Formats: sequence, C-alpha cells, structure tokens
Amino acid sequence: MPETPVIPSLVHRALGALAAVLGVLAIVLAVPTAASAHDQLVSSDPADGTSLEAPPEAITLTFSDTPLDVSPQIRVTGPDGAVVADGAPTIEGTAAVLALPDGLPTGRSTVQWRVVSADGHPIEGSFSFDVAQGTMTAAPSEQASTEQTSSAPAAASGSASPSTLANDDASDTGVSPLAILLAVVPLVAVVGIALALLARRRTKP
Repeated sequence: MPETPVIPSLVHRALGALAAVLGVLAIVLAVPTAASAHDQLVSSDPADGTSLEAPPEAITLTFSDTPLDVSPQIRVTGPDGAVVADGAPTIEGTAAVLALPDGLPTGRSTVQWRVVSADGHPIEGSFSFDVAQGTMTAAPSEQASTEQTSSAPAAASGSASPSTLANDDASDTGVSPLAILLAVVPLVAVVGIALALLARRRTKP
C-alpha cells in the first residue's frame, strides 16, 4: 500500500493558513489608514496671497468634509500685528464663516484658523491677503502689543497652542501600516518557499 504524502498536505495547509492571515492583516491595516485621514482646507475666501480693492465682509474656509462644531476659531491680524477680528466661525456644511463687521485696515492681513475635523482631530493653518483700501486705520505698534497681550488668555482658553497641536499630530503618527504589510509579505513568501523545498526533498525516493 502506498504511503500518504503527509508533508505536501501539511505544506498546502500551512500556505493556505498564511494566505488567509495575510489577507485579514491587509484588511485590518487598511481600515485605520482610511479612517485616520484628516479633513483638508480646500479653498478660502479671500484666497491666499490675493489682493483686494476693498476689505471682504467675511472670511470663508471650505474643507474637504464637514468640520465638527467644537470650538472653531478664526483670528485676523492687521499689518501691524493687531488683532482686528477674533471669534468662532459659523459652520455651514463644509464651510466655516466668520463675519467681519468692523472691516480691515489697508495692507496685509493674516488669517489664523483652527477647527476640529470630522474624524475628531484638530487641524489649523494660516494664510494672508492684501487690502488696497481699508476701512479702518492700523493701530500703533504699542497698542497692537497691548491688544495681543490682552487677547492671549482668551485664545489659550478657546484653542490649543501650536505646540499642543504638534504634539497631538505626533501622537497620531507611528509605523505606517503599508510598511508593516511590506515587511510581512516577504517573510510569508520566504516561509512558504522554505516549506515547499523541504517537502520536495523529503518526497524524493
């Protein structure tokens, strides 16, 4: 009676199990990667670097997804660094809008913004634009310094500092799932080839 080829059967089962584990691992690693993508700023009105004849009536930020209405903040500073607008924008779908009732001074204005993206992570950024004919006079540098000092506690209570946000982003980063997958695939291939070679040697007469 011929002997049953036990070794090849075990090899086939082992390879099948390894393939199944690899498929499950790929799915598990792909899900967090897709879920961890933060929202992105798609456009702004005024656009970054644009030159306007007159001040805009509002600052509008449009994102790739609807941001959470959790302590959003937009701050506008004039050419001298004085804060001319600072408040929580209204979330309108994928847009965050902050009205500018007092206008802006002539010159370059800088917009700093911070929102919480749909995945729950805070994101922030800044941009600037120029106003050719403003509706208010820029304050002296001493007054600007006083206004910035007085507004600092309110900003600290309403939003995290840039260093805090950097730490949050750093804590989210780690070993790339794709890197893990690329490391596992060759290992599985080597194990499979080794088992196949071993089976062939043992089944030779």
